[in-house]
Amino acid sequence: MPDGSMITVMRTGSFTPSYIARSTDGGKTWSKPVKFDDCGVFPQLLRLKCGVTLCSYGRPVLKVRATKDPSGMVWEKPCELMPAQECWPRSCFYTEMLPLSDDTAMLAYSDFSVPDKDGI
Repeated sequence: MPDGSMITVMRTGSFTPSYIARSTDGGKTWSKPVKFDDCGVFPQLLRLKCGVTLCSYGRPVLKVRATKDPSGMVWEKPCELMPAQECWPRSCFYTEMLPLSDDTAMLAYSDFSVPDKDGI
């Protein structure tokens, strides 16, 4: 993080809460985890050059959160990218993010409802 600390967002299972913890000594010790959200399968973190850190995660809904807090412990409310009724069960919600510019990212996720060459 910008202040030199490290954060981790942890999944606890499917349809279960995710947690966040912070280390200020290079990962030797960690703070007690606190609840990050009600869900959080396969959380991914991406720090953009503009100073914003993003976190993508989900199940049963695809979400992204952002923070500009140097410690990474104060986050904006989650943005739901797809409502649960539109994306569950057609995605496992494993995501990946890539920076496109200093302040823009691309998010990729699975979609099982795209038919293959045989229409399956």
